[in-house]
Formats: sequence, C-alpha cells, structure tokens
Amino acid sequence: GTQHWLTKDEGGSWQPFSTPLTPTTSGERPLAFHAERTSWILFTGEKCAEETGGWWPFPRLVCHDEAFYVKDGFAQAVRDHKTGDLSGSGITSLLGDDHAVVKCIWARQTKEFDAMAEEAIFCLEIVTRGSGGSSSNAKRHGAPQTFNSTSMRHSQTQQQQQQKLHVRMLTGGTQQHNNAYSDKRDLADEIAGILDSQFARRTVQLIVSENFFDSQKTVHFGSGNDGTGGDQAGGGVLAISVLKNYIMVAISHAHSEEMDLFITMDGHVWAESHLPLPPGTQEDAYTILESSAHAVFVDVITSSNSVVGTLLRSNSNGTYYTQSLEHTHRSHNGLVDIER
Repeated sequence: GTQHWLTKDEGGSWQPFSTPLTPTTSGERPLAFHAERTSWILFTGEKCAEETGGWWPFPRLVCHDEAFYVKDGFAQAVRDHKTGDLSGSGITSLLGDDHAVVKCIWARQTKEFDAMAEEAIFCLEIVTRGSGGSSSNAKRHGAPQTFNSTSMRHSQTQQQQQQKLHVRMLTGGTQQHNNAYSDKRDLADEIAGILDSQFARRTVQLIVSENFFDSQKTVHFGSGNDGTGGDQAGGGVLAISVLKNYIMVAISHAHSEEMDLFITMDGHVWAESHLPLPPGTQEDAYTILESSAHAVFVDVITSSNSVVGTLLRSNSNGTYYTQSLEHTHRSHNGLVDIER
C-alpha cells in the first residue's frame, strides 16, 4: 500500500506517512539513501493501470516504476498525513509523471565517492523506440512487466556484503523481471505483449543530473575495448552500483549473451573493465564483492560447476583484473564464501 511508518528514535515511536505510489515490486530497493545528507532520500514506486486501445481489444495491466525524492526525511509527508492528506503530496517527483525508470541512486551513496556534487543522481531510464524511430518513456500496449532484469543489490552473509549481477536476455532485446504481477498475466496479455514487441523495442539508458533533474545528460560509453561493446552493443544498461569510490555499470549486447562492465571514479569519464575470462563465460556469473578504496573484487564462474568460481582483483582504477584466488565457493543464489 501507500501508507508507511517512520521512526527516528530507534523504534521508540512511529509516525505514519503516505507516498504517491506503492513501493516498487521489481526486486530493487524502494529507498536509496544519501551517504552524507541523511534526510535526502530517493523513493521508487510502482504505477499500474488497466489499458485498452490499439489493435488488441481486451484490457491489460501496464506497470512501470517512477522515482521521487525528499530532502526532509519525509517530515512534510508525516505532517500531511496528520491533516488527512494521504496523497503523498509532500514527496516530489524526480523525473515527472509517467517517466519510467528501473532504479535511481545517489552518486554519493558511499562516503568514499565524493567526486560529484551532493545533488548528483544516476537513473536507469526506460526508453521505448517505436518501429518508426519514435522514442517514448511510457510502457504501452504490452503485457504487464517491470523492467528490472538485473539484480545488483546488497545481501549479507558472514558479515560480508555482496552484490550480484544477474542478467536475463529476452527476445527482441527487451528485458523483463519476474515480478509480483506475473500471476496477473493471462493468455491475452501474453499474446498482446509478444505481438507488440514486433513494433516497439524497449531499452534502458543511464542518465545523470546534478540538480535534481532540472537538467540532465545521457551517459555514453563509446564502443568498448573491441569496438563492439558499450553504446555499439545495442543492448542497453542492465545495472548500476556504487562501490566505495567506484561506480560500476553493466551493459548487455543486443544479439548475444555477452555483457560489458564499465567503471568510473569521477562520474564523468568511463572505462571498460578488462576481465581475463575464458570464452563462454556466462553473463550471470559475475558477483561484485564489497570492495576496498583501492581495488574492486569480482568473483566469476569459470566452469560448468555453478558453485565454484575464481576471485579477480582489479588495479587501482578498476580497469584491469588479475586472478587472486581459485576455486571459490558460492551458494546457488550467488553469495560467495569469502571474507577479507
């Protein structure tokens, strides 16, 4: 629902507040916190609506995520709730109504990354390109879906945080997350989605702003190490995460299961990471471990045995990697048994 509870005294008391939308069910975290400005919070909510129209005569549920922000720790939302305003009007839209995103994060998500302005925010923006070359951000005329095929989120094991990159490629280069709305899909929605995919292609691009999106830029990655990666790959951005003083982005290839990793230390200049991987390495085999301020650690599955991997360590700017440890063990959900 849209009603939530907030505590500022370690659970001693709780205050209700409302948000404009229900929290995302994509698998991403609905809240993103600033490392220094503790009252600056990003909120991602899910908007769903039944739609009819076009060539398909039956109604179908269309969902997408939208981003919001507060700079007061939801204080205004709490005050509004007390007066009976349950609309979440105290929470500001980040990109505008019906502007679909996968996720948004603060550049200063960690205290170590201080190369950009306090207000710097990165968003994975969903862009729909029609058969005539038109571009739209809203998801229309398709089966219900939330674009979040990549999980790059924190989990805890043996006092160690890890982040897993998991990529799923779908027909036509689109990306789709198995979400809470899967049980709402019926045969009509599936057929509509399949046929509509012939006329529109959805992809994800990385955008950045340092003034709460009063202005913004689209991040471009060039052509990569071999001339066929980055922007040339055509698959879109899969994930973004801040690791200490690094920001890493995963980019897919439109016509293969390859994936490129790009990294930056200032939020402006991006370089592709060179990982010494054997041919055929699966793209869902990367696990980005909690890293230090001087190196990035990546565990990669390098054999058909999905529970055994190899630990790689980067140089100081995260672009070149060398083997650090063989035969690492991981669980089936990607958590690696490594403690530094």
